Parts: sequence; C-alpha cells; structure tokens
Amino acid sequence: IDIPCIINIDEAQFKLESQDRKRGKVARDRRCNTTGLYKKGANAISLLLAISGDDEAPFQFHQQFQRGGTNLARFYNFIDQLLEYLETHRPDQRFVITMDNLNIHKHQSVKNLIYDAGHDIVYRAPYWSCDGAIEYAFNTIQTMLQMDPEGVDEVHGLVNKINGIIGDMTSFKPYFIHVLFPDN
Repeated sequence: IDIPCIINIDEAQFKLESQDRKRGKVARDRRCNTTGLYKKGANAISLLLAISGDDEAPFQFHQQFQRGGTNLARFYNFIDQLLEYLETHRPDQRFVITMDNLNIHKHQSVKNLIYDAGHDIVYRAPYWSCDGAIEYAFNTIQTMLQMDPEGVDEVHGLVNKINGIIGDMTSFKPYFIHVLFPDN
C-alpha cells in the first residue's frame, strides 16, 4: 500500500503536571526541578488524531476533549466526521485506515462506517506501538509541549498549544517511513 493511501488513527492524553526531575524530560538548558507553570491534579486533554502519509497534499484530522477519555460514542463520531472530511476533500480517493487493537476501534459499528464509505482497515499488532506512525507524531507533540519556554498553566491553553503544534506539522510521511512503510 502506498504511503499516500494510508491514514493512521489513535488517541493520546496530555496532562498538566508540575515538573518532576525523576520523571520528566526537558530542554538541555533547563532543569526539571525548577518551578514550572504546570499544576498537579489539573485536567487532562484527550486527543483523537488521524494523520495521512500523503506528502504532496498532507492532512490531519483531530479532536480534543477536556473531560473523559475516548469511548465508543466519541470514537464513532470522530470516524464519522473524518469520513465526511474525506468525502468532501478527497472524494475519489480510497484509504487504508490503520489503528491499534483497542476494542472500540474494532466495534462493528465503527467497522461498518469505514467499510460503507469504501475504505479498508488494518489493525496493528497488539502492544506494538512502535509500528504506528502516529505514535511518533504524539511524541513530537509531547516534545514540543515540553520545550515550550512559556509553558501552559491551564487546560484551555493546552488545547490551543496542541492545536498550534499539530497545525505546524506540515508532513507526516517521515513518520510512516520511520516505521518502515515502503516509500514508493
């Protein structure tokens, strides 16, 4: 399957926390135990993200939620809206949608939605996150958040920072090549 025909989907959670020297990563010129803008116990953001390997016309599609994680209803609605986006912006292109083996990803209603729209599904091997290009996109988002000199001190700011980081990511093809999809 050519990289431009692949969409990789997954979810991640980003939390506002204080900096912790024992657990954190930080830019080289900073110390992890310095006082930061992060607050313990603050809300988290759940991010649903779909990335395309198309380098000529790259796209991503994402949604963020401030309360709760990804459940079947949220995932179904995300897929439904992604498919509407594809129908509008890529009406003649068919994709292979890759994702991990989370139960809601394999729910029959989600599979029917994707197949009825003319796309295919391939599930990654269980517990093998390094096969997912999207895992490296999430790592980029996390790294950019950690390297931000201004930091974030509230959930709305975190949502905006994540939107900005994703918006600045102009190509996802290198992530697909990194996990050994063939570059035809």
